[in-house]
Amino acid sequence: GSASPILADKTRESGLGRWITILVPTLSFFEYCRLLNIEVGELPAGIIPTQIYLLEKTKQNEILNKLSSLQPHFIRYLQVGGFPELALSKDDIYAQRILREDIVDKALKRDLPALYPVRNISDIEKVFLYLCYNSSNIINMNTICKELQVTRNTLEKYVLYLEGANLIYISPLVNVGSKQVLKSQDKIYIADAALRNAVLMKDDITNDPLELGIIAETAVYKHVAAFYYQQATRVGYSRGGSKDKEIDIVVDYPNIKNILIEVKYREQATVPNDDAIVELSKDACSAIIVTKKADDYGIQETPEGAKIIRIPAFAFLYLLGNAERMRLPVRMLANTVIGNIPAESKVSASADGLRHLLRMLAALPDTITCKFTKMLRRFLAANQNSAVIVVTAFVSAELMQLAAADPRITVLSLKPLRDAVHPVNVRHINLQTERKHAS
Repeated sequence: GSASPILADKTRESGLGRWITILVPTLSFFEYCRLLNIEVGELPAGIIPTQIYLLEKTKQNEILNKLSSLQPHFIRYLQVGGFPELALSKDDIYAQRILREDIVDKALKRDLPALYPVRNISDIEKVFLYLCYNSSNIINMNTICKELQVTRNTLEKYVLYLEGANLIYISPLVNVGSKQVLKSQDKIYIADAALRNAVLMKDDITNDPLELGIIAETAVYKHVAAFYYQQATRVGYSRGGSKDKEIDIVVDYPNIKNILIEVKYREQATVPNDDAIVELSKDACSAIIVTKKADDYGIQETPEGAKIIRIPAFAFLYLLGNAERMRLPVRMLANTVIGNIPAESKVSASADGLRHLLRMLAALPDTITCKFTKMLRRFLAANQNSAVIVVTAFVSAELMQLAAADPRITVLSLKPLRDAVHPVNVRHINLQTERKHAS
C-alpha cells in the first residue's frame, strides 16, 4: 500500500542479503473469483492465454464456454477492483465511499507527506485526480504543468511519489519494429480500477462504454505488469507501423521477441490491417487482441501470415491469474480457521506463490483467525538459513513468544505494542518517526 516504501527502506537497512521484497498488488481477477467462491470447473493443466489456440477447436470452445459464466462477475470486478473489502461488500456504493475517504485522508494526506517531502498536499491531490481522469493515456508533462500550475520538477517528483506508494503504474515507451529514437512520453495507469472509480465518484460504469474501455485496459495492464514484474522484462507501450499507431501493452524481453497486446473492449472489436499490432505481429513472440464479447475469440490471420490471438478480457485475465498460481510446483500450507472449521490452502512457495498467499490472507475479514504462527514455524524449520520479517497490525502472544525464541524473526507492528517489555526483534514502527530517521 501507500506505506510500503518505508518498509522497503527498513529491509534494505537491516536485512541486506537476507530478505527479498515481494510486491503484493490488489487481487487479480482469478483471486477475486476464488475469494467469492466463483467456480468455472476444471481447466487443462498448465493452460496459459498465449497457448490456448494450440488446442483443438473443440477444446478451445469447451474452455471458453466454461469461462463465459465469468462475464457478469468481470463487470463487477471492473467496478469494485481488487480490494478485498469492496469485493466482499454487499453495498458497493458504501464500500467505494470508504475507499475514497481512505485514499484522500490516509494515502494522500497522511502517508505520502510522512514518506516524502510533499510541500503542498493540495497539489499532489490535484495531480492524482488529473491522472485518474487520464488513466491509460499518454501524459504530457508540460500540459499538466500548465493546467495545474505546478513546476515541472514538482510534477515529476509527485508522479514518482505516487508510483512509489503503489497508487499508479508508469508505462514507458518501448521501441518496437523501428530503429529511430523515439521521444519518450510515459503512459499512466491507476493501480486499481476501484481507485479511479472511487476518486471520480463513478458508482456505476456498466452503461458507459468509454469508461468500461478505460478500466478494462487498466485492469489488463495491472495483470500483465504483476505477472512479469520478477522477470527481466519491461512492460510498456509502443508506437509503430506505417501510420505510427499505438500498441497498448508491450512485454519487452531483452534479446528475444516481444509480446504485443491490444485491448479492444467494445462491441465491435475490428482491427484493420494497417493497425500497428497487425503490421508488427510477424516479428513478435505473441500478439494478442483482448476483446469484450464472450464469442469473440480465435485466431486472426494477418496478410503476411502471422497469427493474432483474440480472447475475451475475462478469459484472458482469469487464465493469466491461474497461470501465475501454477507457475512452480513447490508447495507450502497456509492453515486458516473459518467458522471453527479448519481449511488448508496449497500455494506455491516461490515468490509468486507467496504473493498469491499474502493476497489471499489479506483478503480474509478480521473475524477469520489465521494460524500464521504455525505456518511460520514450518517454514523456519524447513529453511534453516532464512530470515523472516513480519509486518502486522497486531502482535499476538503466540507470535511474541515465537519471536523471542527465534532471532531469525523480526516483527514490525504498525500499532503500539501493549507490553512494555518485549524482545528486541519485536518493535513498533511509526511512519512519522521513520520518515524523520530516513531523511
